Amino acid sequence: MSWKMFRQFPQLLSGSVYSLTGNRLLDIGLCGIIASIIDLDHFYAARSFSLKAATSLDRRPPLHCTSFWLVLLSLALVSSKNINFYNVESGGNVVLDTITEAWVNEKLSPEILPHKADFIEVMMEQIDQMEENVLQLQKTDLRSIIHRQELERIRYLIRSYLRTRLDKIELYSLWVFKNQGVLSPQELVYLKEYLSLSVAPLKNLCDRMPGPCGQINPRQMEIAPDLETHVFAKSKVDLPDTIIVNDGPREEEITINKDSQRIVPYASIREYVRNNQIKLI
Repeated sequence: MSWKMFRQFPQLLSGSVYSLTGNRLLDIGLCGIIASIIDLDHFYAARSFSLKAATSLDRRPPLHCTSFWLVLLSLALVSSKNINFYNVESGGNVVLDTITEAWVNEKLSPEILPHKADFIEVMMEQIDQMEENVLQLQKTDLRSIIHRQELERIRYLIRSYLRTRLDKIELYSLWVFKNQGVLSPQELVYLKEYLSLSVAPLKNLCDRMPGPCGQINPRQMEIAPDLETHVFAKSKVDLPDTIIVNDGPREEEITINKDSQRIVPYASIREYVRNNQIKLI
């Protein structure tokens, strides 16, 4: 490659047609570093990206300030599709997407949904592996900072998901006890211990009280979720059957196609949410 062609190389890469990596941010970072090294003043004037094509020196980053472009390049490396933070071979991205959707559904549904303990376990293994990868980086490395923030985000997601389920277990404890199939083994142990510490002492107290109070059975004081609560729903697939929506005194048959969004009573789409055909939004 001649020197003239080499000097034009960043300008070509930074254009709207050419792409070296397939990642726009990564192209810009590479071009910026090359331009700062070989001192191409016309790079800024030729570039049409979000930093604006400023030609005055007081309105642009110093051309020789390579650190600016190194930061931009580091961000591009983290966001590049060619560099994955998760273990693609074990489906890390798929697992995280599943947990995220389960978390949103759990937050928005009136009842406790079937557990995702298997996905949580796989994600925890992924976190351990990601922590080992982060330890191999320098603490001052920009990638280390971004990866640690991502790990904290995933941990928060898992903690919030589990806390939401525990809150529902405590609130609807007697009702959930009749529907144990939605609980993980650990949640079932928690439910039984919670009932032994809450219902049993209350029953002993009622048995010792005279009059009508002695006839109270705490197990009859069951709190059930309101399945008629209206929710925002989005279909993930084309549903083959029509859905009967009971909205007050009238009934309505609706057909739900993929990506369609509706406000419906939760009871009308309950089974589809459980079967992962509809998600709450």
